[in-house]
Parts: sequence; structure tokens; C-alpha cells
Amino acid sequence: MLPSNLEKVGPLVLDSLYAAMATLHWLWKEGGEDSVAVALEDVKRTLARLDMRWRLARDYLGLERWHDVTTVMEWRAR
Repeated sequence: MLPSNLEKVGPLVLDSLYAAMATLHWLWKEGGEDSVAVALEDVKRTLARLDMRWRLARDYLGLERWHDVTTVMEWRAR
């Protein structure tokens, strides 16, 4: 997504991207396919770009760590 197109993106898109990110995390944990990992990185990159327009994108990226199994296991071990 080009920076010039960021003004056309509304905040409701962020929720859809977060849902996609959560689903891709689940799919990657289930099968570990490289194509899923690539798609997950694409969604994360898109959210990072949207952070220039919507701060909420950064918050969604912060929530991404809770979908990572190792992060959850470290948190539970405390």
C-alpha cells in the first residue's frame, strides 16, 4: 500500500486485518506452511504501514504477540 493511498483507508479495515492476522496465526500453528507465514508477514507489514494513518494499527500489532504460543507460555510460567 502506497502512502498516498493511506488517506483512503478507514479504521474499520483494521479490525478485518486483525481478524486475518489471528486466523493466519492459527493456521500457521496448525500446519506450519510457508505460504501462511508469508501471508501473515504481509498482514503485519500492512498494519505497520497503516500506523502512519491510524494509531490503532499499532495497538493491533501489539495484540499479535498473544497469538504467539511462546509468548503465552512465557506469560503463564511467571
